[in-house]
Amino acid sequence: MSTSFNIGIDWRRKGLICWEARPGDALNRIPRPLQVDQFYRWVWDQTGSGGTSAVINERYETGVRLLRLSAPNAGAKLVLLVGEKDTANGEVQFPVTLQAAHRASVWVRGNSGYGSNLLYVEIRSDNTRNLLGQSTIALNGNWQRVDVAFTAGSAADDNRVFFEIFLPAHNANTSVDFTGFMIVEGTTAPGYNAGSTADLYDNVTAWTTDAEWFLGIHRPYQDDADDSMLRLRLKNADKTFSPEFSGSPLYGTLAPYRPVMVRSNDGTTLRTHWTGWIESLQPSPDQYGERMVEIRAAGPMLFLEDVETALEVQENKRTDVIIDTLLDEVEIPPALSQSWLLGVVGYGEMGSAAYLADTVLPHTLEAGKTTLAYAGDNWVRPRNPGESASESFNVYRAIKDVVAAERGRFFFDREGRAQFWNRHHLLLDTTVKATFDNTMVDVRYEYAGLGEFKNEVVVTCHPRTVSAGDTDLLWQLEQPLTVPPGETKTLNISYRDDSENRIGGKNVRVEAVTFSEGSAGVRLTAGGNRATLEIINNAAGGQKAVLATAEVRGTKITSFGQMEATAQELTSAAFYGRRVMRMNLASIDRLDDAQTIADFELGRRSQPSGKVSTIKVVSDAKQGGGQHAQQLARTIGDLITVKEAQTAHDERYFIIGEEHRLTQRGELLETTWFLEPAAEGQWWLLGTGKLNETSRTAY
Repeated sequence: MSTSFNIGIDWRRKGLICWEARPGDALNRIPRPLQVDQFYRWVWDQTGSGGTSAVINERYETGVRLLRLSAPNAGAKLVLLVGEKDTANGEVQFPVTLQAAHRASVWVRGNSGYGSNLLYVEIRSDNTRNLLGQSTIALNGNWQRVDVAFTAGSAADDNRVFFEIFLPAHNANTSVDFTGFMIVEGTTAPGYNAGSTADLYDNVTAWTTDAEWFLGIHRPYQDDADDSMLRLRLKNADKTFSPEFSGSPLYGTLAPYRPVMVRSNDGTTLRTHWTGWIESLQPSPDQYGERMVEIRAAGPMLFLEDVETALEVQENKRTDVIIDTLLDEVEIPPALSQSWLLGVVGYGEMGSAAYLADTVLPHTLEAGKTTLAYAGDNWVRPRNPGESASESFNVYRAIKDVVAAERGRFFFDREGRAQFWNRHHLLLDTTVKATFDNTMVDVRYEYAGLGEFKNEVVVTCHPRTVSAGDTDLLWQLEQPLTVPPGETKTLNISYRDDSENRIGGKNVRVEAVTFSEGSAGVRLTAGGNRATLEIINNAAGGQKAVLATAEVRGTKITSFGQMEATAQELTSAAFYGRRVMRMNLASIDRLDDAQTIADFELGRRSQPSGKVSTIKVVSDAKQGGGQHAQQLARTIGDLITVKEAQTAHDERYFIIGEEHRLTQRGELLETTWFLEPAAEGQWWLLGTGKLNETSRTAY
């Protein structure tokens, strides 16, 4: 098996990585190729079969959206023109050099009803509509590149061309997709680029001396993932990756928040191994030294940690529903080619140069097994001594709280997608994906380890007390607040009771608003334990507003009366000593739920046994061999068997984390998997339990 690893960075944050582009390639002559739908286009339908074109927002390696040519009825010639003259908006055809050789290309895919019909791609001149070049292709359901070689004319108006793409005949319900439009000067067809020299440096594999990345979880039974991390070391002798070197082809684009991806291709499968964003670039400063640059990147967790949740109290909601709502509070950096930025030239013309970006973090959430009576009311981070910031709780900590109550898992996969598994996910998986029988180069093994072996589990829950009415005072203005004309003042409010204890609240509203001078608008955004109050002075005539009184009222939710549930294995304690694990679950409010969790956690930890926490395998990163195929394919959630002769160990484990290192200039691949013991056979679940076998009821 021959494998190629590639590491790509979207330096311009355009929305894709130009994987096949290389330094020295001719640049795409099409203006703004990633906004292909902005080019004037129209459909010529010879037989009136209902032909139309539409823009579809889908991301591919050669575009962030595609054009779809469709016709509901069968008919004769159906034509899509891209770049034809638009008398209303001026000439928008594509510029070429007179009498010079060029190559045009476009990626095409049959979407439906394409049958065995041929597709024609032609390049025509603006001046006379003369045919300059033509290619044909038989459509199928895969993306195919169509190249057209042509030479521009010599007349003055021959310096602009357009695409004419057509089906001579088509079936009913035909639709064909197009993306990756490109025109370059020259006789060779380079890999796709989006018209900037920086795009030719997206694939940084040739400069990479070593790479190391991790994603998933380090410790068994850990609910929440550690952040995904990537470290790259690149050669930088010519200062290409020095952010302050104005002569670099990447000058102005070497910055944080640039998307990074690691992927491999073994000739059969193209795999993504890691996805994230640059955190920092650290070039070596000595011009006589090693002249390298270290790039550190992280996964999506940093965006979850940067957002303080303002979620209102969640009542009787399933865990996955709460997580979904929390993720909606997070915005990830959008592609700049799809962004609307107020006041920034080239990004501020809605529907012309930019579009509203999709900033939602991709996620896949299983239906939770737990419905929480309350969540969000006691998410509070106490202020550190001397800290001026208001008490808060970020989205990641909130998700951690919900996942802990579920006893599920939350992590980021190879694609950078957030994944939530309910607590039964791993209990129900019994399919072994691979067996490692003394084929590891390193094994971390421990018998009755302190982190794993526990014979007493104490779970603290937080019963809620909810006031009967909705007029309780949660906050009030302590002193007058002056708001100058044309300004807005924002107050961050924490709900408190009469004893200044932090509490939660619902049915929250602002009342008793009075002004001693002027007037202003008041807007309240209420969360579960805090709110934001905005005083907006839009008064004409330059009059200031002085807010004299304001009260925030609602229903109090308190959780002061903590209760503990304890599960013990007394025989184990007698033989091996008392080993206690404590869990504080803020969103669990019922003692019997806490007891069930304590019993469940004790059941998978109470007996001393040998556990493997990590295994390591090594292979040739390019030529393969050994466990190479497993290194590429095995990932978080896969069930494997580990056999080790020296310890006589033979057990099944789930992969919960993966760490990979490419060293020796990409020649050696080292993989470490972090493992958790599989519990199948020990737990009884409705629909899967077996009679007359020893088992425990799962939570």
